[in-house]
Amino acid sequence: MLMEEVYINKKLLWLRKEWNKMPELPEVETVINYLKQEILGEKILAIDVKNLKFLKNASLKEFKDQLENKILKNIFRKGKYLIFVLSNDAYMVSHLRMEGKYFVDHDLINRKHDYLIFQLSNNKILSYNDSRQFGTFYLTKNLDQLKELNKIALDPLDEDFNLNYLYNKSKKSKKNIKCFLLDQSIVSGIGNIYASEILFDAKINPLVQADKLSKEDIQRIINSSQKILKKAIEYNGTTIHTFSFGPNKTGEFNKFLKVVYREKKNCFNCDYPIKRIKQQSRSTFYCPKCQK
Repeated sequence: MLMEEVYINKKLLWLRKEWNKMPELPEVETVINYLKQEILGEKILAIDVKNLKFLKNASLKEFKDQLENKILKNIFRKGKYLIFVLSNDAYMVSHLRMEGKYFVDHDLINRKHDYLIFQLSNNKILSYNDSRQFGTFYLTKNLDQLKELNKIALDPLDEDFNLNYLYNKSKKSKKNIKCFLLDQSIVSGIGNIYASEILFDAKINPLVQADKLSKEDIQRIINSSQKILKKAIEYNGTTIHTFSFGPNKTGEFNKFLKVVYREKKNCFNCDYPIKRIKQQSRSTFYCPKCQK
């Protein structure tokens, strides 16, 4: 094997290990947008659950009784949870974890790793596919009583995510700002890729301690978070390795990454080489000159 091929294979292995993480806010929002176009208003006629481990708080009978012959009225998100609103005022709450995917077909495909099959009206079939089998499904009549949702912090697109909220949180934290943003009990929806991109856009060094930042710094982080995440949603999320939605559609925000996976390449703003460091065993990319 040529040295160049060895380098490429090692790089691909590193990428898979480093970025093969669960979908974050833009990817979940992308999945919801896809599903809303395909299945809203459809009735669930029958359900086939091929592995009961996905059902976390309901038996198979309870799951079917709550969902079959009910209409899918809406789908929205809290953090990284997908919430399906049913015509009986019940909710199916789904988390994709690392590899969960939804497909809408007009024929039964029998894909490998299709574990939940929802037969819908208008000859549509909704399939939940999960090669890692880490995904979860919950049923509830009251979202406030589902403890998994109660643990979720505000995300940057929430109307209450403002300077007072984030500045007060930062003043109580000794974490560096990169790890602060990744703490889902403080800010939900931001993953490793987006944290690096947000801090580059805000011109904040990822190593600075959260409680040392000024109100102006925090406001820039809020503005950059909303800017980056909205653009990522516009381009259907970021596909580095496995994320896809629908019939083999992938996210395209990776085309707009400014620092991630650009180690030693020149910064787009100042031409200084991008640096990669480890924080909590995960890679952080930043420009030492722009992000002093």
